[in-house]
Amino acid sequence: MEQNNISKSTNAIKSQPKFEQYIISCMLNDHNVIDDALSKLSANDFFNIKLRCIFQVIGEIHRQSKPVNKDTVIEYLSKNQELASLIGDYNSIVVNLAYEWTTSINFDSYIDLVKEFSIKKQLNNFAGQLINEQPDFTRFKDQSYKWLTQFSSIVNSKKADNIESIGEITNEYKKSLDKMINSDHSKLTGISSGYQDIDKFTDGFQKGDLIILAARPGTGKTALALNFVLNAAKDIKSQKQDENKKPGAVVLFSIEMSKKQVIERMLASLSFVNITQIKRGDLKDVELDSIKSDIELIHNLPIFIDDTSNLSILDIQAKLRQLKANYDIRLTVVDYLQLLKGLSDRNNAINRQQEVANISRMPKVIAREIETPIMALAQLSRKIEDRGKTASGENPKPLLSDLRESGAIEQDADIVSFLYYKSNQTEALSDDEDDNKNKNQQNPLSPERIEYIIEKHRNGATGSTTLGFIKAYGKFVEWGKNE
Repeated sequence: MEQNNISKSTNAIKSQPKFEQYIISCMLNDHNVIDDALSKLSANDFFNIKLRCIFQVIGEIHRQSKPVNKDTVIEYLSKNQELASLIGDYNSIVVNLAYEWTTSINFDSYIDLVKEFSIKKQLNNFAGQLINEQPDFTRFKDQSYKWLTQFSSIVNSKKADNIESIGEITNEYKKSLDKMINSDHSKLTGISSGYQDIDKFTDGFQKGDLIILAARPGTGKTALALNFVLNAAKDIKSQKQDENKKPGAVVLFSIEMSKKQVIERMLASLSFVNITQIKRGDLKDVELDSIKSDIELIHNLPIFIDDTSNLSILDIQAKLRQLKANYDIRLTVVDYLQLLKGLSDRNNAINRQQEVANISRMPKVIAREIETPIMALAQLSRKIEDRGKTASGENPKPLLSDLRESGAIEQDADIVSFLYYKSNQTEALSDDEDDNKNKNQQNPLSPERIEYIIEKHRNGATGSTTLGFIKAYGKFVEWGKNE
């Protein structure tokens, strides 16, 4: 078997110059194929150095808007001794290539073959480089990123046919339109947030979207994100599993909290038991029974949690790629964006604003690659507080410009949402502490009113809805609908 594989590989290498000759011959005789070849191949993709030089010459002549044929190529080489010396008897070689042409019918197939051979050759060279290069443990992150970038550039060097005519695009759209018309319109197109009013704006969180959830510290954005995770996972669990499809899953990257803390918060939200009591284990029998029941519920939910504190955006990409092999990732949450490490460990490599810009760009790329909505939590800058309260005594409303450290976050996101307390209700009661305590004792489940604002929505409407936040339990409910 091994001998057969070697034989096939040897035959393929011997055949490659024939494919390359065919491509050059077609380009010399059929001007309609030149743009296709130049868009998909580079001179370095050619194994034969003589054909590589001729391909380079054809590209240069074509870029000058001159006709490409054997005569113009020979003329160009007669004036360029450097390239001519690499080819040798360029006159007879170009003439022979021109007369080899029969038809361009298999032209695309030969381009694909030459490109695949080129990629394999580059990967072999890269593998040899990795074997011979000694790892530098003082800057291993930088070195591994360089290797990953080099590997990705080789693998992704085959250019896809992304440019299509409007006719081809509309034909595909008509098929999807028919499917949408005949589908169940009561179902969301994305994964449910668990809150009807939010889903009305988004139709569920959509695959490939980057969603930013931003607020000042202590306003409940992590709590709401955990509610989204639980609601999405319960939604997946409630759906009938298609055996022919990958099972759905939700992924949480928790940079700030440990896995244990995440579970405790989830339990408080589900069981309506105070988070402090859960942490202390100070539980009555009824509360303990509720906790045990909800532990079993969480145990069976399709949720994956990573609490790596020193997490980089490349780590997230690698881990999601691994999970995608076996799961349909319906929602990914990153808590939070500004804690992610950039592409370099060196503090002075780039300024922080540029680093955040680079970090914010990557989640959008990853969301499209993995086909998952990525929700990234973000901090608002302190300048929101500098604006002071309004004339009516309300807190200043967050603006897109309040996103901390980089306007690139706003630019890259499909949805930018804010949590907004019009007035700090706890502070409003602080003038009379005893009254505050009494009110909290009388209404332990009384939620604080908070606005969920969609300030930017690339593919839909903007607006706001009111949620109730029960802080002791980290539980968000739709306003007026306590669970």
